[in-house]
Amino acid sequence: MTDTENWVVCQKCGAKNKPTAKYCASCGAVIEEPISVCPNCGKPISAGEIFCGYCGSPLRSLAVQQGAETPRAGEGTSLPEDVEKKILRGAKLFSILGLISVLLMALGPYYYTNFGVITSLYPGTIITVSSFRALVFLIAGMIVGITAVTYIRASFSALSRHYFGFSRPTSLTVFLNLGMIVTAGFLGYVLASTELYANVTDGYDLLFIQIAVFGLIISVLVVIFLIIGFIGLFIGLWRLGKVLGGRPIKVSVILYLLLITGLLVSAFYLGVYPAIVTYDLYIIVFGSIIISILLFSGLDKVGKELSRASSGDNQW
Repeated sequence: MTDTENWVVCQKCGAKNKPTAKYCASCGAVIEEPISVCPNCGKPISAGEIFCGYCGSPLRSLAVQQGAETPRAGEGTSLPEDVEKKILRGAKLFSILGLISVLLMALGPYYYTNFGVITSLYPGTIITVSSFRALVFLIAGMIVGITAVTYIRASFSALSRHYFGFSRPTSLTVFLNLGMIVTAGFLGYVLASTELYANVTDGYDLLFIQIAVFGLIISVLVVIFLIIGFIGLFIGLWRLGKVLGGRPIKVSVILYLLLITGLLVSAFYLGVYPAIVTYDLYIIVFGSIIISILLFSGLDKVGKELSRASSGDNQW
């Protein structure tokens, strides 16, 4: 067996080091004890292996997760500095853009429906200036929402290279974007069809039938996509808080779950208590603001402590 086959992989940056090395020659981190058996299947492995030859499990990820305490902010995340920055940046942008998306989709339609100038936009139809602008706000909010989810997916994807548990959230959150893309596309179709059928005889009736048929099919798809996507988002954010040691991040996930559950419950009573829509609007807006503040503050705190820890390592 040659020396290269006995190389020890640094748990922090992944660089190969000599088997006798106490510190990583690339990043200066302490070389941890090599793994002698796979934490997943228990089969014997060599010190330089990154994946188990029996079950294919990523050894570095399992070694970090197996029996380890949840790291406190800025301590022992075993992530390269550039990866940490990418993760924090993506999650922060998600918290900001996610809030903007909610405000556009909630407050925009509410304002124009209740306070906008209600005048007919197209002769022979009931499409009004307020409802037209409300649809525009909904589409704009979904575009911003798609961008927000793309950023958090980038964070999950970066983490999945080091922690196996983030592979599934990375895949599932795709459905969040699919749900918003389908919805935005359908609303765009409604706006375009309004233009098309505005001056056609019985145009409104034709438009109504198309919206009713396609709307039912699309609604079912969107609900399925959003449920799957939100499950992935919640799992990913919870594990993000666990890995980074950010308690506010975990609290924001719990509030997210409560908010979504409350809205689903209220949807069943919508026909009985129409006024509940107004209260839902307030809950969505204020709940989203609190969640975004918690998420951003937790990430910001982690980022500052990681920076201080990094500065201390450099001084040392």
